[in-house]
Amino acid sequence: MKERFKNIGRGFGYFGIYLASQVAGSLMCSIGFGIYAGYKAGKEGMVSGSNTMDYVRDSIQNNMGLVVIVSAILALLVIAIMYKLRHEKMFEKINLKPVSSKNVIAGAGIGTAMYILVVGVLINLPLSDNMLNSYSESASGLFTQSAILAIMGNIFAAPIIEEIFFRGLLFDRLKKAMPVGLAMLISSVVFGLMHGQVIWVCYATVVGLFLSYIYHKSGSILPTIAAHMFLNGTSTLVNYTRLSNFATETFFDIALFVAVPVIILLMVVIFRNHDEAKDVVYTIQSSEG
Repeated sequence: MKERFKNIGRGFGYFGIYLASQVAGSLMCSIGFGIYAGYKAGKEGMVSGSNTMDYVRDSIQNNMGLVVIVSAILALLVIAIMYKLRHEKMFEKINLKPVSSKNVIAGAGIGTAMYILVVGVLINLPLSDNMLNSYSESASGLFTQSAILAIMGNIFAAPIIEEIFFRGLLFDRLKKAMPVGLAMLISSVVFGLMHGQVIWVCYATVVGLFLSYIYHKSGSILPTIAAHMFLNGTSTLVNYTRLSNFATETFFDIALFVAVPVIILLMVVIFRNHDEAKDVVYTIQSSEG
């Protein structure tokens, strides 16, 4: 029982590091934009506190990728230093373990299919105009920034850091203290809540459940990172290119029927490869014994 509480504490301790890094990253970027705004206003002889605050708020909104990158770097530095001081291997602790390339490719395919699945479901839900407007407003900052920041933040930094903390650390520690299904649910809800807006919370919670299951079956966060990258990458591609013109309700209705069997098929690939890997390990251990 004592060990269970320790694992729960460890899991949420890591979440605390992630949360603190998000706050610190946002604060650092806000200070940086504020200093630049103050310098610019002073140089032009137009010093105004309200104008400076508006500039900082707009700059953060239009450079979310930068905030994500800075926060991710801070979080990685903290756990890297922590494991260094403990003389522990970081990759092992965060469960960044080598897996079959088939698992990584399958994860990437699942990520793209998950985007189609979740968006297809959302389109068909009877959501109010207020909820949809709130969702569009919260998402606008992700796709009004420069393409480079979107790629670096949305496709690389966010998936890597979120998979490390939510699957490799939080979920992994929780499943040592409770039933796997409950650990999946708790870690996924926490992951969802970090996305703020109601639709984002639901979207991210469902995605979190998929990613937790992939990690649980593969034993590594590599496939989940691939899935997360391709999910975000597909979303970014659709919103930054003319593909969004074709992303109609009819398109997603049709794609929805394709996405479900694709996800099931690729999940089977991951499960089969994981079972084969366990058989190999067991055979080696038996021969050594």
